[in-house]
Amino acid sequence: MKKIFLTLLCMTTIAHAVELPEDIYRLHQKRFFKELYYTLKPKISSIKNAIMGIPSTILHEFLPEHPYDDKGAIVRFADFDELCKKEKQFTTQRLVRVKQGFNKLLNTNIAYHQMPRIAVCCSGGGHRAMVLTFGFLKGLQDVGLLDCTTYMAGLSGSSWAMAPWIASQQSLDNYIATLPSKLCKGLESVKHPKLLKKLSGQLMNKALYGQFMSMIDISGPTLANTLLTDFGHDRLDVTMSESHAHVVDGRIPLPIYTTVTADVEPYEWLEFTPFEVGSTYLKAYIPTWAYGRKFKYGRSVNYAAEQSLGYLMGIFGSAFGIDIEDAVRHTSGAIEAFANQFPSMVQSVIHEIIDGVVNSPLDDIRLAPSTLPNFTYKTKTRPLNDDKMLTLIDAGIHFNLPLPPLLREERKVDIILVYDASGSIKGCKNLRWAQEYMIAKGLKFPPIDFELADKQVMSIFKDKQDTACPIVIYFPRIKNEAYSTSFDPEECQENDYCRTMNFTYNEEQICELMGLSEFAVKQHAHEIVALTEEVINNKA
Repeated sequence: MKKIFLTLLCMTTIAHAVELPEDIYRLHQKRFFKELYYTLKPKISSIKNAIMGIPSTILHEFLPEHPYDDKGAIVRFADFDELCKKEKQFTTQRLVRVKQGFNKLLNTNIAYHQMPRIAVCCSGGGHRAMVLTFGFLKGLQDVGLLDCTTYMAGLSGSSWAMAPWIASQQSLDNYIATLPSKLCKGLESVKHPKLLKKLSGQLMNKALYGQFMSMIDISGPTLANTLLTDFGHDRLDVTMSESHAHVVDGRIPLPIYTTVTADVEPYEWLEFTPFEVGSTYLKAYIPTWAYGRKFKYGRSVNYAAEQSLGYLMGIFGSAFGIDIEDAVRHTSGAIEAFANQFPSMVQSVIHEIIDGVVNSPLDDIRLAPSTLPNFTYKTKTRPLNDDKMLTLIDAGIHFNLPLPPLLREERKVDIILVYDASGSIKGCKNLRWAQEYMIAKGLKFPPIDFELADKQVMSIFKDKQDTACPIVIYFPRIKNEAYSTSFDPEECQENDYCRTMNFTYNEEQICELMGLSEFAVKQHAHEIVALTEEVINNKA
């Protein structure tokens, strides 16, 4: 009974995990997620067997070809934290543009070895974080600092800003102009017949490969249907490796999306870039297009398609799975109705898939973990080599700032610009937990003044004894009298449209909220620029 009670408590409060004490976080244990997987595994196997009985002419209609359907994948083991070839190529290209950005910003010509590596780090927090992230990026762009930035890391809501914008290949201003049309109706369930057919095919494809299915398999496409409208009827098919391929030429900072694995305690961070998925904990990486395939002894053993960008956005923001339940169930009903147009054999398989995804046998569990094959399975030198599966959840459940991948030594980051759009800013608890994590991992991180950090529009933290330690510039989501004497984001978060679980924004609200973070950057741009000059002088 105690276990059931704790499980239900966990499920009904997960959407607010970033607001709860750390002991509540720790309810998400390896045993729980393994129980979930192995409870649903027989159903997935039965679905696979049913699909194998469908005539190939019918199955072909649902299972489209993909770019890597005849290409094997190999794990890249990185014992010394090396970056992959494509990221090194990106860095070379990006630094040329960053040098041009610094020369323009400072009206001088600096040497390559003097250039600071700047990274942007934005928190989770639903659509509130998404809108504030856009404001932060626009502010950086308008003052010339975005052109001087090498990396940007996102988590949950901030990844919902970065991924669709980058995938669209539009300018930041042009994409921001489309936000009101995307957010005015909230989360849009998948209803169009062409989209339903694509979604049905994706579900059947996953069942065919024996992949675990959860709420993310419908909540992810719901996010894609809402935020990837620029792709028309192809929005559910968009993948990161294809839609982000242009990043390699260095036109924009490299996006790094984050999640944590629930298979270890404490949690360990994984990163998704347009090039690789991997972890410094596992010391292993695979091509992004191969995430979801089964691996053994460092090689893929099947040819499953790349996970869609919508599905990945669902992972990055999976703490919100409980609050988009209505959209999920609406979509599942539409899929079942759509399936009735097809032969009875197809109908029965789709109905069984939907039943497995939506109606969990474990006390109506509504958390949406991504449980997919462990790419380090049977590689003896890796810490999780005996685990067939990895369970990935919203990194905000650990702490709501995606700092760990930016502190990889090979990325050589000098300055990190942090915008914290979390639901709770008081006490800067996410920054505090991040610092504790860095200390435990032996990573360089500056001392933080927690008495002031949540009260100032911008704070600068640096280790005066160690110039090699990254400088953290922290912007919390707080009221800014210089921006508006009437707009209080804390009050808005508690009682109005800024609530974490609100997914509907109109143009006026977008402008008001986005303006808060944009103004903060412009207000303190001269201090940030002065700091970059200080770093340049130290590198001379």
